[in-house]
Amino acid sequence: MIRKYKVTFEDVDDSFAEPAHFILILFDTQHLPPGLKTIRPYLLSDELGDKSQKADCVRSSIHVLTTWEWEQYSKSAEFWLRRDLMETLKATQRWAVQIWRVDAWTYQSMPQLLVDCQDTGRFWDPRVKE
Repeated sequence: MIRKYKVTFEDVDDSFAEPAHFILILFDTQHLPPGLKTIRPYLLSDELGDKSQKADCVRSSIHVLTTWEWEQYSKSAEFWLRRDLMETLKATQRWAVQIWRVDAWTYQSMPQLLVDCQDTGRFWDPRVKE
């Protein structure tokens, strides 16, 4: 089942804040190098990006969400995700979510742990038209 989740960020850089350039990255905090300035090399295919074993490990511990809703005033993001996946990621207590920019490939927010994400109670039903 696909559910809608919400996370509120404590620290978001509001300068040059253009949501069209934002993506959400869900990542395992044990595999993404701390203090990372750009994520682009890890998202590129093996032919163009980092070909190391560490890069492979990082790539396998990242989920990129390009379709989501941003509420600038409350600094909150809402997104749809399979419930089984979210429960698995939250259970490890190592996964975080962060806003990144695709125009500069830099982060826009500080990470928030996925355990802080709230299930909004809404579920995806293709039979229901909003």
